[in-house]
Amino acid sequence: MKQLKRHGLIAALILGAFWLTGCEKEPVEIVSVQLLTDTDRGSGNFARVLEICLDHPVAIKSPYYHTLSVVSNEGYELKGGSWIRHMASDPKNPCQLRNLYLYLGKEDPPGSRQLIDEYLRPGNIKQLEIKLYAEEPETGRETPMAAKIYRNL
Repeated sequence: MKQLKRHGLIAALILGAFWLTGCEKEPVEIVSVQLLTDTDRGSGNFARVLEICLDHPVAIKSPYYHTLSVVSNEGYELKGGSWIRHMASDPKNPCQLRNLYLYLGKEDPPGSRQLIDEYLRPGNIKQLEIKLYAEEPETGRETPMAAKIYRNL
């Protein structure tokens, strides 16, 4: 009986190892990040768009989570995060377009969209930090699979 439990435990460990390695997401590196201001087609909703380029198209099998922190030269700070998913329009494109308004949360003050338009523009970004994770971080202490800090954008 003792030996049967031992074999069951070994089998469970082996299956667990196969399951973990089989579900592991492919590592992705951040190649570049830039702020685009010419993507709006008249609505005003896409005046500030972040282009995140990775070393290969992302989320072919599954999405990745990213966090972003942007600080303007005047000290305005925008923080947030969301999933980066496979782009249906061009699955071979390694770049993702993310509207900066999507990083606003319920804790942000009224008028934050105007602050983004006013302060987060090319040439006025003191620091931009981006982190990429396989899963959404729960504690904030998780190690990202990729991270970069850009200054003076």
